[in-house]
Amino acid sequence: MQNVVVYIVNEKGFAPINKDNFVSFEKLGVGTLLPDFITKRLNFFGYKNIKFIEESINSQIINAETTNYEFAVIINLKNPFIDAKLLDKMILLLQKSTDYDMCTSEGAIPGTEPDSVVRVAACGDKQVSELNKLTIMHDTQSRYNSQLNLRKFKRIKIFKYLAESIKNIEQLEIDELMTLFASKEVFEKIISYCEDISLTYLSECPYCNSAIEPLRATVSQPMIGFIPDSKAYYYQCSNCKLVVLSPTIASEDTAKLYDIYTQEGQEQSYYLQQKRRYRCYELATKMISDLVPKELSGIDLASGSGTFIYYLKEYYPLWNVMASDLPQTLQHFKYPEGIKTKALNFSKENIGDNEYDLISSWEAIEHMPFSAFEEYLNKIYAALKPNGVFVFSTPNFESPFGQAWDLWNVCAPHHLLVFTKSWFDNFFAKDSRFELVGFETESEMLTEYESWFKYFAQTSKNFESKAQATIFLEMLRDETMSNNFKELLSKKKWGMEMIVAVRKKS
Repeated sequence: MQNVVVYIVNEKGFAPINKDNFVSFEKLGVGTLLPDFITKRLNFFGYKNIKFIEESINSQIINAETTNYEFAVIINLKNPFIDAKLLDKMILLLQKSTDYDMCTSEGAIPGTEPDSVVRVAACGDKQVSELNKLTIMHDTQSRYNSQLNLRKFKRIKIFKYLAESIKNIEQLEIDELMTLFASKEVFEKIISYCEDISLTYLSECPYCNSAIEPLRATVSQPMIGFIPDSKAYYYQCSNCKLVVLSPTIASEDTAKLYDIYTQEGQEQSYYLQQKRRYRCYELATKMISDLVPKELSGIDLASGSGTFIYYLKEYYPLWNVMASDLPQTLQHFKYPEGIKTKALNFSKENIGDNEYDLISSWEAIEHMPFSAFEEYLNKIYAALKPNGVFVFSTPNFESPFGQAWDLWNVCAPHHLLVFTKSWFDNFFAKDSRFELVGFETESEMLTEYESWFKYFAQTSKNFESKAQATIFLEMLRDETMSNNFKELLSKKKWGMEMIVAVRKKS
C-alpha cells in the first residue's frame, strides 16, 4: 500500500483515574515489544509506511507529513491485532466514494479495528472530526465476542506471553487468531493467567456432585480478553446452582494470579476517594450492629487498600478491627493511625483461636476453589468467639441486573466460584457451624456506570445489547430515574454483590 501512511498513536502507557501513578509500557514489559509487534503485523499485510506519534492525530499533522500519500490510517497502539481485511475494505470504500472522506468501522473485535482512514486531500484546514464520515459494519465481534485491545493491564500480560511465545503470531488473520486462542494449549495458558499453574477440569459439582452445564457470555468478555465465546470456562450445577470455573486452579496456585497486572495502576488514594464500597459497608454494619458487642474485637481478612478499616474508623470508632493481608500488601498500603495490622495468608495459616467477635471478608471467597472455601469456613469458625459474626460480600449470580450484562463472567480466572442466594440458604440451613442471620445486595458498578455502559455500548456482541446499554446509560444519567432504579434493585435484592452475615452456633 504505497499510497497509504499509517499513524500509530503511542500513549506510552496508562494514566489511572486518580492521575497519581502513570504506568508506562516499559514498566509493564512491552515498551519495545508492543510497537515492534504492530509494525511487523502491518508490514506483513502490506503497510510499510508507518509513523509513530505521541498525540491525537489532527489535520495539521496530516497536511505536514502526508503530502505524498492518498490515505492516512489512524491506529491506537493499544489495538495491536489490526484486522487487515477490515483495513483493506475501509480503504477500498474510500477509493470508490466521492461522498465521503473518512471511514470508521463498527462491529470488529475490540483491539482489531483502526480508529479511522482519511483522505489526505480532503483535510485542508479541516480537523479530522469535521470530515464527511462513512461507518462500515464488520462482523467479527458478533462471531467471536472476544476482546483484544490492551486497555487492561491483564490483557497486556496475556499479549506479552502470546507475542513472545508463539512464532509469527503477528502474521495470523483474525479467524486464525481466534482458532489459536480456542486451542487447548493456548486456552489453558490464557485461563491460567500465563502462569505455571496446575489446572483441573471439573466433571461434576464440587459441592453436591451433580452434573454441571456450560455457561456462555453473550454481552461482556472477561477482563483478561482473548478467549472466544466458543470456549466455555464457567459451569453451573444443574442441582444446587453453584457456578464454578473449569478448568479450575489449585488452592496453592491462586497467589500466582495476583501481580502488577492485577493492580491496574490504582493507588490507595483512588480507592479511598471513590468510597465505592461504603454503601456495602453501611448495609453490612446496620445488619449486624445488634448482633455484636458495642466494643468488639475483630479482624478484616484481605484488607487490601483498607477501605473497610477507614469506614469503621469514621463511623464505628469503638469497633477494634485489625487489618490483615499478605505481607507485601500490608507494606504497600497505609492504614489509619492506631489500627493494628497482621500479616496473614489465610490459605496457609490459621486465623485465630476463639478470639474475635467479628470477622469480615470483602470480595474474597470467590477467589478460592471450593475445597479452600470449606477450609476457610473452618478457620473462621475456630477464630470466632461463641455467637461471633462473619460478614462477607461476593458477586450475586442470581442478580437479573448482573445477568443482563454477563457480569458473572468478567473476572475469570480470578473468580473461581460464583454464588447465589439460594445456594447460601441451602448451604447454611444444613451447616452445623453457622446460621444465616442477614442478607442484602448492592451494585457497586453503578458508581461508575458511565464507563461501564459506554464499554457495553461499544463492545457487546450484538446490536440488541449495544442498544440496551445506550438506553441504560441515558437512564442512569437522569438522577430521578437512577435513584428509582437503585431503589428497585435494593427492594428486590437484585444487586450484583451479596452481603451475607452468618453467626457461629454456640
